[in-house]
Amino acid sequence: MSFHPEGIPVPAVTVDDLVAAAAPRSVSLVKIDVQGAEMLVLKGAKRMLDQLHPALFVEVDDRALRHFGSSAEALLEHMQRSGYKTHELVENGPPRELSHHRLFASLKTRSYIDVLFLPGRRLDLASNEYGRSDQRTS
Repeated sequence: MSFHPEGIPVPAVTVDDLVAAAAPRSVSLVKIDVQGAEMLVLKGAKRMLDQLHPALFVEVDDRALRHFGSSAEALLEHMQRSGYKTHELVENGPPRELSHHRLFASLKTRSYIDVLFLPGRRLDLASNEYGRSDQRTS
């Protein structure tokens, strides 16, 4: 394998094009961890987000986002405008809403934070599912 400091061109396709080709009836969860290019992925997934409303698990790294001309703040605003709420995963419980203030405080001491974005209606479903599975084990 050889190293190419200038990069190697590779074909690219948007998430919307992938989803259109596969034609799934639903998409439950999308994991996005592309070292700062998250906004580019989200822009190429607009139709899927608008139509299928999947949960998104996204690595938020302000420094990496800035390398691609964006920022953590811009990413959070974009997700909020798209009808998503910011959450964190907690051990042994349903996702917990994460304020932007707390997220930015975390980014001061960590290089990145993994965030779960849920459309408002999905949070209710996640909480209900957690409650049902908890009741089954009691």
